[in-house]
Amino acid sequence: MAVLAPNIIVQRSAQQFILSALRKVGALRSGQNLTAAELADSLGVLNDMLDAWSASRVMIFSVSYTTLDQNGVALSLAAGKQKYALGNINGNEEFRLPRPPRLERVSVLYSASQSTPVEIGMDMYDDVKWQSIPNKSTPSLLPQVCYVENRADGTAYDLFFWPIPTQANPVVLYLWNALNQFPSLAAKFFFPPAYAKAIAFNLAVDLAVEFGTDLTKFPLVLKTAQQTMAAIEAINLPMKEVWCDLAILGTGGRRGNIFAGGPNRNLSG
Repeated sequence: MAVLAPNIIVQRSAQQFILSALRKVGALRSGQNLTAAELADSLGVLNDMLDAWSASRVMIFSVSYTTLDQNGVALSLAAGKQKYALGNINGNEEFRLPRPPRLERVSVLYSASQSTPVEIGMDMYDDVKWQSIPNKSTPSLLPQVCYVENRADGTAYDLFFWPIPTQANPVVLYLWNALNQFPSLAAKFFFPPAYAKAIAFNLAVDLAVEFGTDLTKFPLVLKTAQQTMAAIEAINLPMKEVWCDLAILGTGGRRGNIFAGGPNRNLSG
């Protein structure tokens, strides 16, 4: 059965990364390909790069589109239930899967009378946004929000849905999985935003040593590789959104002065 999925992540294979990287440094033109031996060598360079990143604790993650638990049972919301556990420690979790490093997105599949279910993405809330919902017991046909709470012992996530669904519907979990190696040239993986660009540009720098480079392009490629590496390092360390309560800001909106400690940008006030 076909599914209408949101276009939020990027899909790439090792071969696509290799060809893209070589085009970036001018070692390959659009439409050109490599020999089998050159592709095999390049795959080795790509996997060596990922191995070096892993040793430096720079993890690369792929995203899996997950609709079944580890026993092949469809993941689904139950009518009238708000809280669901994601993990496989106790055996009684609603979403029985190995605890992922991160949960990127959650969607609900709603079919009504249609033959093709429609995938409806939810807003992912942190604890600050979740706290801002005054009535968490509001019911509705479909939830619009998912709040993910990491258990203190790190064994599982607790997922809270709002409004509380009044109908059972399948759900899709977009789970992060650590990618240590590409198993083949053809295998494709989904990547969170920014990761694919970081792989492509940093691979271009490594492959330039073996294939040569256009010296007019290489400085920009190197700079972009460094910037994208910094970006994924920042992504791997999640930061909370900071905002001020409207009650103390008057009509100025959620803006504060970090220098004066006041509710507005007036340094003198």
